[in-house]
Amino acid sequence: MRVNIIVAAAENGVIGRAGDLPWRISADLKRFKRITIGHPIVMGRKTFESLPSPLPGRKNIIVTRQRNYSHEQINDNCLVVSSLDEAMVSEKHAKELMVIGGAAIYREALPHSQRMFFTEVHASVDGDVYFPEFSKAQWTETHRDPQLNDTTSRYHYSFVVLERA
Repeated sequence: MRVNIIVAAAENGVIGRAGDLPWRISADLKRFKRITIGHPIVMGRKTFESLPSPLPGRKNIIVTRQRNYSHEQINDNCLVVSSLDEAMVSEKHAKELMVIGGAAIYREALPHSQRMFFTEVHASVDGDVYFPEFSKAQWTETHRDPQLNDTTSRYHYSFVVLERA
């Protein structure tokens, strides 16, 4: 199984603010859906609770240390586990596992990940959640698609794919 990370991060590493994204970039949300659809997605409890509902077309795996965690949004398309390792074991027959956040899950997933789908937001923004630092020497950029002419977003951004070197 290939473990992938998908994330949008500002130049200063910000990925979240007050339980939400610090930006609304329609093209990024469409890319996120296109890349993750049909694959199990792994997220932390706070990320799950920030969503309006479980994401359709994907098994939603929620990682939490809370025993007997329950939430009104949990349905048959959700699985609650206590660790990323447990999520990986539960989906051992999947070709790819998509890690979608937040910071603690990204930190745990980095050593296991073979690919990162990054949306680099070309700005420094205020926030309270940051993508963990990682050694860029361990990664090779295999794709970059600058989105500098998107008039629907107030930010310039690039879609980037990194593969473990």
